[in-house]
Amino acid sequence: MCLGGQLRTGQLPTPRDLAFQTDKGWAGIHRCLTDGRLAYDNGTDLLRACVLGGEHLYKGDDFVVSLLTPEQVGDVATVLAPIDKASLHTGYKLIDPADYGAPLSEGMSGILCVGRLGSRFSQE
Repeated sequence: MCLGGQLRTGQLPTPRDLAFQTDKGWAGIHRCLTDGRLAYDNGTDLLRACVLGGEHLYKGDDFVVSLLTPEQVGDVATVLAPIDKASLHTGYKLIDPADYGAPLSEGMSGILCVGRLGSRFSQE
């Protein structure tokens, strides 16, 4: 059962169950899941929703706070479930180092953690 199914049936996990720290990796994660750019209009709707999608609750430019509906959470969890190191690496190769503002490395440290994110929300 995916998290979306749990939300629809009222079996909510605790906040500790949902915690997933990305620190500063969120921008790289978004880039790997979309088309290599950090934008609000790139990639598929569901992959973009993972980091920058949903209703934006904060209008400043220093951080992003967005809200997904329970249905969107379930849909995003489903699309993230098959994400693995190879698919992240494919997206990683699309990142323009000049646009990223930091050197890119083969290790993709800090970004690969999202490969485990999808599997956390999908339970057979």
